[in-house]
Amino acid sequence: MNTYNSNATYYNQYQKEQVVNEVKRSTIYIFFALALALTGIIAFSIPYLYESALENNNIRLYNLLLTLSFVGSFIVLLPISIYMSVSVSRNRESKSPILMGVLFAIYAAFLGLMIGTILYAVMQSGGIETIRLVSYAFLITAGVFLLCGVIGTLSKDMSPAISIVSSLSIGVIGLLILNIFLQSSLVSWVLSFAFLLFILVITAYDFHMINRIAGKSSFGNPTITALYCAFSIYTDFIVIFIRVLYFLLLLVGNRK
Repeated sequence: MNTYNSNATYYNQYQKEQVVNEVKRSTIYIFFALALALTGIIAFSIPYLYESALENNNIRLYNLLLTLSFVGSFIVLLPISIYMSVSVSRNRESKSPILMGVLFAIYAAFLGLMIGTILYAVMQSGGIETIRLVSYAFLITAGVFLLCGVIGTLSKDMSPAISIVSSLSIGVIGLLILNIFLQSSLVSWVLSFAFLLFILVITAYDFHMINRIAGKSSFGNPTITALYCAFSIYTDFIVIFIRVLYFLLLLVGNRK
């Protein structure tokens, strides 16, 4: 009887540990939403900071924002992206989820700074129309992102789609090299749409992987795994948003 009770106690404790170590889908999306909100707040605040610096003849602030947005962003974004990827591939209990969270926040902040600087530059020529286009781009991106999420979540196997896109990417790279000499606007449009299609497939695949990971026991720290999953779909969203905004700006420019 004592042996039975001790086994039952051990089994209950094991079940509790498994629940604690599960990667929760809600946690992933909360991290994603927080990062996206941070990027959005900073991106929409930066143009007003530039305007304020110019109005008050604060050249130091203006130059500081430019330096941080371009030089700082390229120095900060790539190392953090590499660290996030390496950390999840070597997911261990010794890795600090707090450090991962702080780095994710820094990444989102600097990306917001860079996007805000780009928006400010575009607003100088487009004015209020640019704000409208940004709103349209965000809505389109949200819709496409949601569609990719549904497809990725409901799909049982994304391997065929990844294989096809990987094969096509070889042709796209060849076409990209060829267009360096051709300088064809038509080829540039084809390449742009091909790149967007590639990102959409990757986004659907990321959602597919999240669906497979969520609810299962993590092989290391579940918070680190959740942060990396959030980081993956966050970067997907930002890339799609930038491409959609780019297309909208081109369309408006061609009409004018």
